[in-house]
Amino acid sequence: MSAPASDLLSPWNLILGEGLSLQHEPTPYGADRDRYINTWRSWALLVRQLPYATFNLPAADVLTWRIAAGRAGLVYDREPDPQREGHERVVAARQDTYGALFDLEAICGAYRSALPGHIAQESITALMEHRDIPVSAYATRELLLQHAPTAVQGLTLGHPVGMTLIQLRRDTATPRNAPAAVPQCCHSDPHQRIAGLEGAAAQALVEFTQTYYSSEFLPQGRPSGLEDLVERPYLIGTTYWRYLAMQGLRQPVISGELHELICCLLRGPDCRGDELAPERMWAEHQINRAYLASIAPDERR
Repeated sequence: MSAPASDLLSPWNLILGEGLSLQHEPTPYGADRDRYINTWRSWALLVRQLPYATFNLPAADVLTWRIAAGRAGLVYDREPDPQREGHERVVAARQDTYGALFDLEAICGAYRSALPGHIAQESITALMEHRDIPVSAYATRELLLQHAPTAVQGLTLGHPVGMTLIQLRRDTATPRNAPAAVPQCCHSDPHQRIAGLEGAAAQALVEFTQTYYSSEFLPQGRPSGLEDLVERPYLIGTTYWRYLAMQGLRQPVISGELHELICCLLRGPDCRGDELAPERMWAEHQINRAYLASIAPDERR
């Protein structure tokens, strides 16, 4: 299949915009990888390499960026970052419509050739409904990109059409008991702390870590209560990874509320770390599952 190309659709938007190339390498900001990624997103918008981006930078850097954004005709919204003093969150996009920026007819043709009819039609309908909508419609707090159809998300984030097609094929082939995608934290407050949990939420978290505590670990290390998790917050990350790895083995899917709580805690100060970021753990799990699905059954044995 030949997928339509565009200056705004590039694998580098995924590799650099989401830090996939920065496992351990140094950046122009030393070990501050987040600042490198956020700076790259802000710059890529200005030079027309991204149609849309969100980023978090020091307020002084955002001020400089806003001057350039005005010249480039970008639409943006910004707010103080409640978790990082002196920083601002920005969501920005181009004013052009999807129909003006992308060859939607050719992209829809690629969907028809690569996907089953009913799945292709859902994506095609969503894309054509966006033909006259500006990308900047998602540069607000009212219309959230994560609620948009996958095909629209792919174009908005500047992902190549082929990559979005692979994601759609993978999603439609996902077992019924596979975990839902990593939920986002939509609150403006700081991420939750383990010690601040109580009641049903605390009990559900403890039971989750007990259920997915690896049998390879020492039995006496199994968490007995919330106090254990406060002292050993890494247990949330290790048990969440085991939960992801065990999907497809007749394991029940956890509730949306518990999944959201776990991901919020993994992003918070108690558990924070690149290797425990829920997005990174989810991506690694998806890669591992795709690899296992690609090899022959006799090779797996």
